Amino acid sequence: MGLLGLWFLGQLLIIRTLPAAEVGIYALCVAFIRVLSGFLGDTLDLAVLRKAPTYLVDDRPRGLDVIRAAFWIRVGAGTALGVLGALAAPVLARTYAGGAENAGLVVLAATGVLGDLLVRSALGYFQAAGVFSRYLAVEAVMQVGRFVAVATLAALGLLSVGATLVILVAAQFVAFAVGLALLPRDVVRISFPAAADLIDVLHYGKWMIVALGAGVLYDNLDVLLLGSFRPQSEVGILAAALALARVPDFIEGCLVTVLHPRVVDWYRRGEFMAVFRRYLAYSVPLTLLGLTAALALGGPLIRLLGADKVAALPAFRILVVGSFAWLALGPLPTALVALERPRWNLLLCTGALVGKLTAGALVIPAYGFMGAAVVSLAMRLVLTVLVIGFARRVVAPGAHAVAAFEPSAGDEAERIEAIT
Repeated sequence: MGLLGLWFLGQLLIIRTLPAAEVGIYALCVAFIRVLSGFLGDTLDLAVLRKAPTYLVDDRPRGLDVIRAAFWIRVGAGTALGVLGALAAPVLARTYAGGAENAGLVVLAATGVLGDLLVRSALGYFQAAGVFSRYLAVEAVMQVGRFVAVATLAALGLLSVGATLVILVAAQFVAFAVGLALLPRDVVRISFPAAADLIDVLHYGKWMIVALGAGVLYDNLDVLLLGSFRPQSEVGILAAALALARVPDFIEGCLVTVLHPRVVDWYRRGEFMAVFRRYLAYSVPLTLLGLTAALALGGPLIRLLGADKVAALPAFRILVVGSFAWLALGPLPTALVALERPRWNLLLCTGALVGKLTAGALVIPAYGFMGAAVVSLAMRLVLTVLVIGFARRVVAPGAHAVAAFEPSAGDEAERIEAIT
């Protein structure tokens, strides 16, 4: 959380230094990276965490095969997505980045897609193996490096959208190189995974890549829709509101990093609901305190970002309610549904995306960034209720019998392995 907090300060410095229109272009390029890498990266992260933590203890070569399968899929697909993004750069620049002359910014963002997937591959091993000291070392290289570079250029008066994107992308590749140096030798040995493990990852991924891709697109849809209908200056105002309102999401990311590898074990031992109730006993009062503090401090913080960002305050107050509600209730049920019921997760994510897209297309053209904030809050509250309901169905008596009619990725891989 400290490292993410440091980069949060870096984001605030970027927003304070750049004019609102340039902040809007920067936010759209970052959304481009998040959407394209998220379609694949989140899926492969979960595919590794479903199997690798157990295998690394009981059958290390098999666990490494799962990790290698995910790595080679990342490399191939990440390269292809980066190339396609670069080829489409002139069109994307005209639509979102202020003109075709900014196509280089889109190319940088496309390169950032591959960089994000590569650094995730190193972090994925450390997370699955529970080696969080090295996980944090890689994160520190990336987050501290980005912050120092941004702060230095801002102090020298040299910070621009292009320079900021160069810093983001370069930090990813440097962090990946550090991760490679920290990995055990048997992990970095060049070899291809067993066919059964590659099929296992792909079988699980065929549901999750759509579901998690829809989830990532959902998270960035307000920025993309606003950029399609309104000027970049409004996108910059929304980006300022989101930068502050999504602080609880950083905390959620830290929780998920630690808890994801254990969710399946809790579920299979029948302990998930007991753990969830203990989580709520802490999360609800703490998030209420956090929301109170955020509403009190939001005004002074936004005024520090500059006079052209003050209009973001009402949007921030709306968005931060949804962020804290999700932090209090959503992380554990979301992880359970994603890991144990990929088809249900697909239904949940695509439904949320369609709902937000429909509401946003109706509201944002008329009401701009305030309309985007209201739609985001409404959809987040609805999604929180739905994901808890889905999780209760997963753990309900008889759910295992129902799940027998929905073969898991592991079952499919075992049948293929037996045949071969």
